[in-house]
Amino acid sequence: MADALALGFAKNFLQVAILQYGTNNSRRLEYTDNKSYHNPTTLGDCTTVHCIKDAVNNGMVQPFGTNAFTATAIERAVKIDFNNSVNAATSKKFLIITTVRWAADASRLTTSYELTSSSNITVYAIGIGPNVYQSELQIIANNGTGNDRVTLLNNFTTLSDTLVNIVSAIIANESIPEVLNIKTPVKEFRNNQGSGEPD
Repeated sequence: MADALALGFAKNFLQVAILQYGTNNSRRLEYTDNKSYHNPTTLGDCTTVHCIKDAVNNGMVQPFGTNAFTATAIERAVKIDFNNSVNAATSKKFLIITTVRWAADASRLTTSYELTSSSNITVYAIGIGPNVYQSELQIIANNGTGNDRVTLLNNFTTLSDTLVNIVSAIIANESIPEVLNIKTPVKEFRNNQGSGEPD
């Protein structure tokens, strides 16, 4: 995926952040609790492919909790991470959610969609493995109207290809450079919510 971002970086119209959320607590924690929320890189920090790769390979925390508070992670991304961008008022915004578990705060996912929709954020939802509910991904991406921007994967093997396809759609009408194979870590991501946001 990182290589597919090269064109956006070269033209100075792309900002990407990697956000990770997870907790071992059985109750929802506020998204300001940094024990539950981790940013390997924030919007504007990385302006090169190498920086993104380094953030993914060395900045992700594994494992990172056993409970997925997906709605809380989305709320954090919208209200804090996007708003911290100097281009927040004028940029096109995308949020890519990846998760390996059902949402412990599933009752709040409709509110999450309303929040992203009202903020003009296009959301892609990717579920990996057997512990993800497609219906939750549909609510996150399009308020439950279907599978538009929803992807279900059996494992991490094709995640890189999926992300490349999403990036290609985001950077529309542009020539995407040839993408190199990116190895997925062998360790399982245990309930992390990761997203990259071009801004």
